[in-house]
Amino acid sequence: MSKNAVTNLALATGLLPPAGWQSLVLGKAGDVQIKLFKVDPGGLQQETHVAWSESLIMIKGEMQVEINGSIHTVRAGEYLNIPAGQSHSICPGGHGHFLLIDPEP
Repeated sequence: MSKNAVTNLALATGLLPPAGWQSLVLGKAGDVQIKLFKVDPGGLQQETHVAWSESLIMIKGEMQVEINGSIHTVRAGEYLNIPAGQSHSICPGGHGHFLLIDPEP
């Protein structure tokens, strides 16, 4: 499956979230959800999840994620893990779609 297959499928079926930071739950395995997000170019303010880690897979586009003061650029086809308890935010200027894998409802 190509790195844009999920985005293409979501577009074709009309399931792609219409605005940034809205998500579509694609599936669930135990307590973990797989969610499709559209990146909001305005960024996302800092947050910390003490009880769980998050993993994201950029499927289209690019964004920068700040984790404890370090900037990580994530491009289509790349993966980033955010460990539990780590302060993180998404910097302004990103675009595209990503999968988020986490237990948050």
